Amino acid sequence: MGSFRSRPLRLGIAVAVAALLADQVSKWWIREVLMDPPQNIPITSFFDLVFAWNRGIAFSLFRSDSPAAPWIMAAVALAIVIGLGFWLSRQVHRWPAIALGLIIGGALGNVLDRRRSAGARGHCPGRRR
Repeated sequence: MGSFRSRPLRLGIAVAVAALLADQVSKWWIREVLMDPPQNIPITSFFDLVFAWNRGIAFSLFRSDSPAAPWIMAAVALAIVIGLGFWLSRQVHRWPAIALGLIIGGALGNVLDRRRSAGARGHCPGRRR
C-alpha cells in the first residue's frame, strides 16, 4: 500500500517543482525581456497586458504597505502549503495530486516573490481601455 500511495505523492511533488520553476522563469522573462522597458501591450481593442505588483492577495485584497505585511502573507501561504502538502500525501489518485502540485508550486512562487520584493509579481494582468 505504501508504494501505491507514494506514486501520487511523488507526482504531486514533481508537478509542484515544475510549476514553481515555470512560475519563476515566466515572471523573470516578463519582467526582464517583455516589459523592458515597461509598456502596455495591446492584445485587443479593449485589453492590454500591463505589469503589476500585487502587495495584497488575490486581486490586491488586503493590500498593505506595512513592512510586516509581506512576511505575514508569506507565513500564511506557507501554512497553507503545509496543509496542502499533508492533503497531497493522502492522495491515492493522480489528478488530485496534479492539481494540488500546481497550487503548491504557484503558492511557493508567490512566497518567493514576497520574500524577494515585498510583493507578488503579476503575470501581466489585463487592463481594460
